[in-house]
Amino acid sequence: MHENPYNALLYWLSAKGKGSMEQFYRVCEQLQVPDRPHRARRNLQLLGHIEVKTGAGAWSIAPACWVRMPGEERWFLCGQRSARWQKQAALRITAQTKGPDRWESDQLLPDFGDSVTISDAGCTSEQLLQGLVPVNVWADNLNGVSLLRSASAYRIQRWNLKAQAFEPWQSLQFNRGIYQFSIDAGRYENRFTLYYHPVTGRSTPWLVAEFTGLRFINHYHEQLRPLGFRYNRRSQELWIPLSQGWPYIYERCLVLMQGLLPEIIRGPVYEDIGRLWLYYPWVPQHIAHQLGQLLSAKMIHTRETQHV
Repeated sequence: MHENPYNALLYWLSAKGKGSMEQFYRVCEQLQVPDRPHRARRNLQLLGHIEVKTGAGAWSIAPACWVRMPGEERWFLCGQRSARWQKQAALRITAQTKGPDRWESDQLLPDFGDSVTISDAGCTSEQLLQGLVPVNVWADNLNGVSLLRSASAYRIQRWNLKAQAFEPWQSLQFNRGIYQFSIDAGRYENRFTLYYHPVTGRSTPWLVAEFTGLRFINHYHEQLRPLGFRYNRRSQELWIPLSQGWPYIYERCLVLMQGLLPEIIRGPVYEDIGRLWLYYPWVPQHIAHQLGQLLSAKMIHTRETQHV
């Protein structure tokens, strides 16, 4: 059985401490991490292992800490990690395919016999939930950017929400939505994605965020299909349509409940957008309800389990 390259990546990041995103992407390629580097970065951020400062082009390892699962006396380890620590008998290790293995324990271990102190961060998901705002407020507070050149200098595509794909855009008149700009820059192509959202009082209508967040707010504004998610009260399982994946900060609240990234599974068709769903286990009902309210997404109650 081959070692999960995400484990090797986290060990390397833990030893290095901090660095540039260019360096991060290069190491991902060298270790043959199965996801694209930007996806690997997002997964590690969701799991609380690294922090990335917006616009700085740099990463840093998060301090090692225990995160408590909601309503339970169980913890999982976030942040800095060493392969030597696996010898600790109290650890239970759960494999993941899109991120490092989850290290879990029924007791708080202050250290693993070396100089690194491991703190108790408490129930991070509950703490994070208290600071979340309604998604329209989140969108209005996104950072604005200005195009460095005239729009006519770029090749432009616009995201077709119904087709879930970018399509060529010939006009220089923009409607609210997601646009991708491309321009040749020597040996490579410079490409970036922005959201056009004219709001009175803003110096620029162009907003920047990760694509998943931009796609969600595009759904929210256009309302071509209702925003929704499925939830099982008994098993506390939650499913989100893959094409309606939540913005990073809201999804991080889900991931930090159990220290597990979502699985992509097949399920019933929702509003003719396909059968693929993001699956999150063990989400307390009050948290699912509050997140649904913040995101204006309808909770659809179901008796089905993961195996649908």
